[in-house]
Amino acid sequence: MSDANSKPDKAPSDRRNFSVLLGGGALHMMGLQVGDFRSVLPWIAGTLGVAPLLIALIVPLTQLGQVLGQLFIGPQLSMLKRSRGALALAELGSALAIGFAAFFAALVTPELAGLILIASAAGFGVCWGLYTICHQDVIARVLTPQRRGVMMGYRAAGGGLLTMAVTMGFYLLARDALDNKTLLLWIAVGLWLMAGLLYAGIAEPPKAPHPPVSPLKELRRGLWLIRTEPWFAQFLVGRAWLLSIELAIPFYTIHVAQLNDPTASDLVMLVFAISAGLLLSGPIWGRIVPRSPQAAITLGSLMVAVAGAATLLVDEVLEITIPFFHVASFTLLSLGRQGVIQARTQYLSAQTPKDDRPIYISIGESAMGVCGVGVGLALGFAAQFTTIFNPLLCLIALNLTAAMYPFSSGDERPKVGR
Repeated sequence: MSDANSKPDKAPSDRRNFSVLLGGGALHMMGLQVGDFRSVLPWIAGTLGVAPLLIALIVPLTQLGQVLGQLFIGPQLSMLKRSRGALALAELGSALAIGFAAFFAALVTPELAGLILIASAAGFGVCWGLYTICHQDVIARVLTPQRRGVMMGYRAAGGGLLTMAVTMGFYLLARDALDNKTLLLWIAVGLWLMAGLLYAGIAEPPKAPHPPVSPLKELRRGLWLIRTEPWFAQFLVGRAWLLSIELAIPFYTIHVAQLNDPTASDLVMLVFAISAGLLLSGPIWGRIVPRSPQAAITLGSLMVAVAGAATLLVDEVLEITIPFFHVASFTLLSLGRQGVIQARTQYLSAQTPKDDRPIYISIGESAMGVCGVGVGLALGFAAQFTTIFNPLLCLIALNLTAAMYPFSSGDERPKVGR
């Protein structure tokens, strides 16, 4: 029997698995970008007349679904002898969830469309969470550590470059096709289905099944850590401030979608800009984050705040049109967000013991998922009953607060809790 710690074979299956995981991973990353729940779903919802209050729930409910999937369904996967089937099913579930939204959202009233979109986003989040668990397990068991790192780097770069090429091709050569509001969602569905087919062909040795861990037991242990570890409680407060970074892109998408009767061509360029930010994040944050996660969090938060302030200045105060201005601002939003994500991940990894790291991560993400729903509701309420200007102004203030928040220096090491 093989397990997650066994060394993968250097047989032809290793080369095959590398190619399958690279191709499937690139397709998966492309799907995440062209069907982005942070920009594409809010944009489509806005064009369908969905209330901002419901649009504001798309991102936090997606993230909450991801956490709940990992917390309650993920442990059951330890009973499987192989993870490739679950990995393929996770891609199929993602395709079905977004395909359901693409098919039905445009056929019903705006109110019902909003409910369909947030339900689809939550379902997609569950599948995304399961994908993450299965993918980590599979690559740990079928690829050597060196090839694992190479594959992950190539799949991110390949997915980003292909997304930029496809979106630019549509923008320059096939704008008429973009009259279909849900075209990008259908492209994402096709990409995830192809990725699932590829993943089903992984040559994976069997592993020894393990009894699942009780989610409630892990939850109780996580709450105990919050009460007894001051550094962790402080970290969660900082993570709460950083929710403003996660919510920036969807709210600025709502703002841009309300300007001057925008077309789907504008949405395609926003997807292009977000992909560009993802590509730039590697060489930029790869140097800063390992040296100082605190500096990366501060700089990334300031980038998001500057992009937001510039957007409000140009669109609301000066009321002028600058060609491709929003492409530049969304690139900066995406770049800043990636810096914050990488930095907080690096910080938590450095602070926690290896054996206890999963529980710290899961309880932190669970808490932020619940908190994100509350923050999204508050900002969505402001957008619904005033104007989008007010929540954007609040986001800028929260971004600046997050930039100034002092995370623990790391001198106080966490205790291992049982």
